[in-house]
Amino acid sequence: MKIPYVDTNIYIDDYDDRPGRGFIHQGKEAKSFFHEIESGLYGLITSDHLDYQLRNYIQYQAFLKRVDALGFHTHLTCTEEDRKLARAESRRLGVDYEDCLHFVLAMRGHASCIITQNERHFAQFRDRIPVTRPRHIHLLI
Repeated sequence: MKIPYVDTNIYIDDYDDRPGRGFIHQGKEAKSFFHEIESGLYGLITSDHLDYQLRNYIQYQAFLKRVDALGFHTHLTCTEEDRKLARAESRRLGVDYEDCLHFVLAMRGHASCIITQNERHFAQFRDRIPVTRPRHIHLLI
């Protein structure tokens, strides 16, 4: 079973029903992806860092309760060591600290991939973990 770490923007796409650019409606894509998680097709790794970023979205807490009931959900608590590693990665690669922290947490949780609409934000990590959009997760082996 694939167990992704999902970037904050995918949750917001779902809750705000964001249209996105081009032919893909990001809100619909996110809803479809989360439905697949709730159907048990994929597991899910979340973190208290996501909790903080999504604190104003009541739908997130309701979603976590539904996913918890499935038993395929791992929730990580961000440690000082995680923050230290993220700061070091951020300085070394010149990448946003928040994205580095998501990466560090995904690695600690043994995520099979990172799901995001902002693939370029995670491009520096592709040699260590697959990074893809929700509609492409099924292409990962």
